[in-house]
Amino acid sequence: GLPSLPMDKCWVSTRFTYVLSNWGERGKWPAKELQPQNVAMNFKTLSSTSLDEPIVELQVAAMWPYITAGSVNNKMPETTLNAIRDFLFKRVQYEVATHSTYELYHQLKAAPLGSFTHHFATCAMVVNLCHGGIHGIAHLWHIVVTELRMMLDQGKLIPGIGKENPDLRVCLLHQKLQMLNCCVNHKILREEKRKAASKGKVDDLATHENFEKNAANYPPAHDNAISDTEHFKISDSEDEFYECDSDVEEQQLLQRDEFMGFSPEGRLKQCGSLTLINSSALLYIPITQDHAPLTEDQLEEQANVFSKLGDTKEGSKVRARMQSASLMSDMQSFKAANPGCCLEDFVRWYSPRDFADGELSQRMKIPGNLWNTTWKNADPVPAYRQKRLFDDTKEAEKVLHFLANLKPGEVIQVILPVCVHEVIRILRSSAEEMSDCLPDLHLLCNQIESKAVQVFRSWNMYGSVANQFQPWSTEIRTKIEDILRQISFTDNLIQRAQSLKHKFSDLGTDSEINSFVKAMMEQPEINVNEGAHGAIGKIVTQYFTQQSASKVNPVDTEINHDELPKSQLPDPTAREFIIRALAPYPSSFSRQMPHRLYSVLMRNEFRLACAISTDPTFF
Repeated sequence: GLPSLPMDKCWVSTRFTYVLSNWGERGKWPAKELQPQNVAMNFKTLSSTSLDEPIVELQVAAMWPYITAGSVNNKMPETTLNAIRDFLFKRVQYEVATHSTYELYHQLKAAPLGSFTHHFATCAMVVNLCHGGIHGIAHLWHIVVTELRMMLDQGKLIPGIGKENPDLRVCLLHQKLQMLNCCVNHKILREEKRKAASKGKVDDLATHENFEKNAANYPPAHDNAISDTEHFKISDSEDEFYECDSDVEEQQLLQRDEFMGFSPEGRLKQCGSLTLINSSALLYIPITQDHAPLTEDQLEEQANVFSKLGDTKEGSKVRARMQSASLMSDMQSFKAANPGCCLEDFVRWYSPRDFADGELSQRMKIPGNLWNTTWKNADPVPAYRQKRLFDDTKEAEKVLHFLANLKPGEVIQVILPVCVHEVIRILRSSAEEMSDCLPDLHLLCNQIESKAVQVFRSWNMYGSVANQFQPWSTEIRTKIEDILRQISFTDNLIQRAQSLKHKFSDLGTDSEINSFVKAMMEQPEINVNEGAHGAIGKIVTQYFTQQSASKVNPVDTEINHDELPKSQLPDPTAREFIIRALAPYPSSFSRQMPHRLYSVLMRNEFRLACAISTDPTFF
């Protein structure tokens, strides 16, 4: 995406084009309508007037060459945009998910309940329904990406996301936002460490000057050797840590050993009571770099790169080198924290199961294995002077590039599991409330949930290359449409049951109302006890009376007020008749057989159905 540029002033030039194609009565042409047969019978001269309108349309361009940016109206009102910003970015209270909800959003690969992703998904659905459809979602997404860019530049964490590494059990959008928060958090910690290191550097200035005086009496061991002051310098670059040349590092370590002894760096704490194998010095756990977090699409991209290297010897070496970057960093930190250590000391701390009975395991003794090679190439460099394994600046730009390039349809695609999770949660809540009327509703919810879990758990929303989305296959599209149809059907059942409960709330007790609603929802027809004089009949009659009254013209009511009141029921929409008879058939001496004739008359339909019985004995 484009970088966020601070702009004090901004002007807009615009031009709108309007088309006029209907001229009305005043502007129609010809002004005096000509009859085609008059023109056809006029042989004296040619007609100079066209029979049809010669001007199809008139285009008018309205121009505003110089207006301020504030004069341009957004797709959504500013009050709506401010409400959305406050809802997404200024909320501090987030819901705590129950255990069942926690398990469900992991199964659906959705997002935690009450998280930023969850709130954005619900907000996007409201915008799609009430604020411009897909165009409103595009506007909303632009606002969100712009706000995320500003928060990154200002070093602010996204609310409702946390600082943890990306959780591969949630949707890809939530993983990307977690990665962005990781980048911001690493940036904050790096700045704090830089300030702390600068403060400590001032405290150690006297000791440092004494060391420089002693070192000045000895010539440099290498032509390109850097000064000790530069050796201790902390990099101001945001792209990588300061990294010293390995030869210079060795020469300076030798000089330091001669004058003031080797000083271990980057110690976190003692590793119990363990001591180094080659000396009686205590073994210390080093301060190490955090391993680079990866999102699901990055893991897939990495796996594809490894698979393309093949099984050749060279490919295996390249693959091992790529995978050993973290191991190399940990070995360098361990050597810096434990001078005089050996590979066995590192393995005792890093992989205890590979050190048993006072010696390394068999796989560690294989000549030329990755661990031996990496240990030999590792120099004692503390973590704060190593090249960063996780470049938070670069990774944050990757995330923002990914988000900024999402199309509105792809935004809907990534939040679809979150929306389905929210819908299932609402349906579950409604099923508990309507359990007396719809006892089998929870079975429908279970069916929707199982189908959604099956689709979304194995749903690969991205291509073989990161940041590239795949279109839905026909199979996936069919499954998703089936899930949405079931959701719509279940919601329709709930709404109908709730509407019936409201309409017949005066029927009696709650149990009577629930029994009536249950019968109405389960059966095509029910018998009304006592007819129009019963409790149900009176309510239905009252509704019919209100309906008839709403259709009566008040003037007609005043004129015909002396007429007798008609039936409280309106004109029927269907009339059904059944004629039953006993008559001999097929001959006059046959036995009398039952016969039936059914007819129905509706506004646009008329049907007859006849059932004739035949005497099989006397025919």
